[in-house]
Amino acid sequence: MRSQLGRLCLLVLALAWVLVACTTADERRQRTIELAEQLLTQGDRATAAATLESFLRYDPRDLVVTVRLSRLELDGGNVARALSRLEALPADAPRDAKYFEVLTRAQILAGRVEQALPLLLARPELADGDPTLVDTLVARTAQLPHLTLPELPAPWRTRRVKKLIRAGRLHVALAQWRLLPEDQGDKGELLEHLIQAALAKGETDLLRRAEEVHTEESVTPWKLLARHRLFLERGAEGEAAAVERLFLQRYSGHPERFDVLMSLLQRENRRGRADQALRLAEEAVSLRPSAVDAMVERALALRSLGRKDAARAQLELVLALDPDHRAARLLLRRDDEARRNGEPGTAIGKLELKLEASGP
Repeated sequence: MRSQLGRLCLLVLALAWVLVACTTADERRQRTIELAEQLLTQGDRATAAATLESFLRYDPRDLVVTVRLSRLELDGGNVARALSRLEALPADAPRDAKYFEVLTRAQILAGRVEQALPLLLARPELADGDPTLVDTLVARTAQLPHLTLPELPAPWRTRRVKKLIRAGRLHVALAQWRLLPEDQGDKGELLEHLIQAALAKGETDLLRRAEEVHTEESVTPWKLLARHRLFLERGAEGEAAAVERLFLQRYSGHPERFDVLMSLLQRENRRGRADQALRLAEEAVSLRPSAVDAMVERALALRSLGRKDAARAQLELVLALDPDHRAARLLLRRDDEARRNGEPGTAIGKLELKLEASGP
């Protein structure tokens, strides 16, 4: 503590010498900034800040030192102090682009988005010179989703929609998405991300109300999946099956293909359509060879087609992978009972069609 106090005293003496020795304001400022930068190079942030602070006591109107000290305080996380310093600059003191850039950044970091946004919109060179300013502002607006904003440039609004989706504020994201111009290149892709997020979060209310999900124009994979979820929610099995078939026909490499396959596969098995079920089961098992529920569905289809030995072998493989799989155990036990009772081929038929890919 004493060594630090001594260092500050030496600093004050050195700065006093600088202020006396230099003849012009520019020279005094330059020497002060050089001294502060030297201290920063040595890792002494506190003393560098004190150097600049001492100079401002001598000349509180100096714009260059005010901006440099405010930057230093922002970098150190002292947002409130930097903002207070910038706003305390005398009204008759000059302002330049660097001042407004630091002021805008400070306002954004302080959460004063409504004050910062007009500055940023009025001075596009600030955003062009430092794109992180826009990103920071957009991140703040995502935390204040119902903030009333003026007309934003389309790329900024796009960033805001992305941030809102990541923040899980999907209803606001959809409202902001609708404000994007129709010719915005990534507007369709952005809607897909929004629908995907709504499905992942189970926000069926958003999917139900979003007319974009239900329009027949530009049908996309995630729109179909959203409709599928809504049909299942309503118990509309026929409509759900139609969507499943369309999805499987159109989107061979989609990451949700396996789940759609399983949904249609279970439905076909329940309805006794063994040929279609086996075809779907073969694809499901090929996509995920260790998916035991798909194997059970395959065994059900095989059994319905009279291929009892193949069905039993499939169920035994399921138990080898998952010894506690309940459906496979039930089916094998019923099969054993049927064999003992001399009923190979009929005893488990009804059970097979009732099971809906029961898991462990």
